[in-house]
Amino acid sequence: MGAIAYYFCDKVGSSIVLASELDDTIDFDSASIDRVILAMLSDEMADFKLDSLNEKYKNELSEIIVAYDSYFGGNIEIDFSAFNSFKNRLHSEGSSRELLLGDALLAIFKKKIVNSALNLMSQFSNLDKDVWTGRLIHQTKLKELWTAQLRFGEFGIFKGKSGVVQMPTSSGKTTSVALTIQSAFLSNRAETAIIIAPFRALCKEIRFDLEKYFENESDIMINEFSDIPDKDDLLGIFELGLDNQKQIAILTPEKLIYLLHHDKTILEKMGLIIFDEAHLFDDASRGANYELLLSTIKYYIEQSEKEIQKILISAVISNAEKMNDWINGESGVVIADNTIKSAEKTIAFSDWDVNKESGYLYFVNPEIPNELEFYVPRVFEIFSLNRLKGERKNKIRLFPELKVMDIGIYYATKLNHNGAVAIFCGTKVSANKNLTRLFRY
Repeated sequence: MGAIAYYFCDKVGSSIVLASELDDTIDFDSASIDRVILAMLSDEMADFKLDSLNEKYKNELSEIIVAYDSYFGGNIEIDFSAFNSFKNRLHSEGSSRELLLGDALLAIFKKKIVNSALNLMSQFSNLDKDVWTGRLIHQTKLKELWTAQLRFGEFGIFKGKSGVVQMPTSSGKTTSVALTIQSAFLSNRAETAIIIAPFRALCKEIRFDLEKYFENESDIMINEFSDIPDKDDLLGIFELGLDNQKQIAILTPEKLIYLLHHDKTILEKMGLIIFDEAHLFDDASRGANYELLLSTIKYYIEQSEKEIQKILISAVISNAEKMNDWINGESGVVIADNTIKSAEKTIAFSDWDVNKESGYLYFVNPEIPNELEFYVPRVFEIFSLNRLKGERKNKIRLFPELKVMDIGIYYATKLNHNGAVAIFCGTKVSANKNLTRLFRY
């Protein structure tokens, strides 16, 4: 029920994670309805064995499974009224559990189809449905559009609109980016898509993810530029490719600035530029390079007749409206979750003064850790805890002990009334030790 609730709250990723904790041997006394729900939420319908279904609703459940597989495997339209007899039967002779899970199954089934990429991408991109069908049927990693991708479509990103996008972690960013690129290629708005990422490691990660997504697309070439040192080799990449072959180039801001300084005409080959981790505009060490890059691109685009779609993506960005007005003007859109706020970054070290028997927090400059900015005295003290059942009468229990784990737990419990608090644990073992210590004390 938790996985079902997550799904109807549009938390598709959380629903999948929770469903993955179960296996197809589950039996909630619902005549196999529970197993079909699990397979549908886990996207494992293609492997479902019809012979394993309970006889009571075997015919009806088999029809649902076959219709589901036929739609995603061959784009065969579904007539949902054909399943009314199953619903009527559930209401007339099903147990309370069968009725609850049966109605949930039919609702999940319909939502999966309505929110499918096969159903929505044509209208979201203003392209004929046949243009997408061949691509999406062979795209085994994408069936249903998550909330992030739905918002991309609703705001016109897949039609070519520029914008600033705030996307929380694990919300489907890779698929959103891939669909944006694919929409630009299929509509012939772009022959080359550029992805700017602030770190080489992130460039490699993006390339790996996109290679998996486009593994069946022979007409799309993916290049990650961080390991190509010579400018002629770099510029030559833009000349590679067969006729009608599209290209995705992934590189750092510094690398693109370097290329533009040597040949600004490469902008004419671009139709789409995506800036990942756009919140780094607020970072003292990298923000200047990012802003210089955008300013340079903005200048060249204004001098060119070519229209380039520009997308800035960040998990947390505090000034999305202003940034969009600056880079995109009135034509850009902002997709943001107003409940997510950026926070000022501060770094502090905790210490215990033996003479004063008090804990201190020493705040340092995030950019120059050796530079002390200020300190806060008497932020924690050691106190006695009640004796646990079964402990010796003379047992003395103190908290926090002067250990890293205890200090972290102490600050977490002190600060959690302000919101979520995270304690870094290097391994699962240390995480379990922290939790055991927290619950015990």
